[in-house]
Amino acid sequence: MGPDADRDEVAEIPRATGGDGYEVSDPAGIQAVILRAIMAAGQNGLVAQE
Repeated sequence: MGPDADRDEVAEIPRATGGDGYEVSDPAGIQAVILRAIMAAGQNGLVAQE
């Protein structure tokens, strides 16, 4: 995390787990990224239903 993060290493995590990665340069944007990720998971049927 942070400006010195190795982007190739960070990108390997979602590749290895079948997930997605998001980059945020401004901490204020984290909530929007989390919402986008939740919405994408729901559209792909990845959100558990009760």
